[in-house]
Amino acid sequence: MSDEKYGFNGSELKFSSIKSINDFVPAFLNQGRSYVDGLTYSLPFLKSTEVLYYNKTFFNANGLSIPTTGEEMWEVCKRIKEIDPKSTPLGIDNEANFFITLAKQYGIEYIGNDGQLRFNNTANKELMSNLKKQFEKGYFTTQTIFGGYCNVIFTDTSAPSRMYMTIGSTGGSTYQAHATGAFETDIAMIPQASNQGVTFLGPSICLFKNDDPQVELASWLFLQYLLSNTSQAEFAIETGFVPGTKTATELSLYKTYLNAANTTRNGISALAAKQAIQQSELYFFSPVFIGSEPILEEIGKLLVSVLRDINTIDELFEQAVLECENKRKVL
Repeated sequence: MSDEKYGFNGSELKFSSIKSINDFVPAFLNQGRSYVDGLTYSLPFLKSTEVLYYNKTFFNANGLSIPTTGEEMWEVCKRIKEIDPKSTPLGIDNEANFFITLAKQYGIEYIGNDGQLRFNNTANKELMSNLKKQFEKGYFTTQTIFGGYCNVIFTDTSAPSRMYMTIGSTGGSTYQAHATGAFETDIAMIPQASNQGVTFLGPSICLFKNDDPQVELASWLFLQYLLSNTSQAEFAIETGFVPGTKTATELSLYKTYLNAANTTRNGISALAAKQAIQQSELYFFSPVFIGSEPILEEIGKLLVSVLRDINTIDELFEQAVLECENKRKVL
């Protein structure tokens, strides 16, 4: 790793616990080096990704197929509404991720690597208009509109209005399984379009300069411990996230964990982890820059506003751009 450039003090300290910088999952590593100066400022710890949770019992009983594209998703939602007219077939837990994932999959610009706002365009407006049509048919809802995580509806078999699919984080997989096993929850990749892509979330680790070299050294050694393959595997098993290194997933303790995957609450976190690992080649991340997080929040709010029909789409997009610019001014 001595040929790598690091933002940490130009240090020549080396990892003793990771064989190569290439052992990190590429997308996870690249997120920490996606800055204009080319330096690596953070290293990945644990990550989660988004998947499609679905009621396997209901799908099997009604001969439903797992949707693999957006078009198939709306067809499945239509079929579910025919079977259970009171239902809301699909729940979306993260509106911002939903927006940027669709933009990625359909090759539509939304934010430049330099933080330039590019989401106010015709293609995104057409995409949102189509989503609004599906929303008005009662095919889906979102966390903000529902007022809570959609797993609450998904797992409530006594509710008059049921839900049979959710798009949510693998880190929250245990909440997607019914507590008493009233139905099986299975997991699949979220529907894809021509430009395949799945976003990911979760912590990375960075080190800061300190006047005391012993503090810097202790921090570096602690980072090595956290990023060792054994530590990553153990933390991943406890949290339901996936390790940041590929070797950690090959350790015997982690393989034992994955082999116990099933569709019940006890085994669903391992099932989610297996899906996360399988789709790692499709990972992408939104550009990182000062103020990127509040801008993503505004993009999520924009989707909710479009669905709720507060104003015309043109007005809502212009308002979202203004809100983003205002938030930048206070950073």
